[in-house]
Amino acid sequence: MDLATELIKLGSVGVLSGVFGAFMALRRYKHEKWWEMRVNAYKTVIESLSDMTAIYEARNNNWEESPIEPESISQELSVVRGEVRKHRDMGAFLFSNDVEAALTDFVDFKIDYDSVTDPSDVYGPFSKSSRKCLEKIVALSKKDLAVSGRWL
Repeated sequence: MDLATELIKLGSVGVLSGVFGAFMALRRYKHEKWWEMRVNAYKTVIESLSDMTAIYEARNNNWEESPIEPESISQELSVVRGEVRKHRDMGAFLFSNDVEAALTDFVDFKIDYDSVTDPSDVYGPFSKSSRKCLEKIVALSKKDLAVSGRWL
């Protein structure tokens, strides 16, 4: 009888340990997958903002050579702005409230076209707005993803 009791004790400890270990492993797996989704979301929004900033800055610096905006740039800006808008909309569950607010401010940024006298009045403010949003998103991503400087 004593041997059977010891076997039951050891078996129950083994089963409880296995269940607890499986629970902890599953919890860690879900946490890592969620973190990877967030990293991917931040990466794509930062890439889109970086592309848009580069386009605006290049166009702001070179508008005198080609005063009329080429159709390819107009289409590219439209695609990238659409991507940023899409990221903002889908980011409600992936991004922090601060990031969502920064993206909303950027997407809703408008200029007064009545006061525009040359293209730099358009590209300059959009360039500054996109650069400001990009820098804010990068800083917030480091905080939200808990990435310390030594790992970068």
